[in-house]
Amino acid sequence: MKTEVISLKTMCAILEAATITNTIDQGLLLSHTIQHPTLGLCQTIQADSACLLISRL
Repeated sequence: MKTEVISLKTMCAILEAATITNTIDQGLLLSHTIQHPTLGLCQTIQADSACLLISRL
């Protein structure tokens, strides 16, 4: 998997263009399945307030 650091502005643009199709909340773990017009189907995982991972499905 390729890791890339992006700016907060870029992250906001990605999320604003996406449609959330599913959300899983397991206490300290929050996960969204999103459909993005360019990236396609992706999964976001937020383990704490400082980390957000996006991966293509």
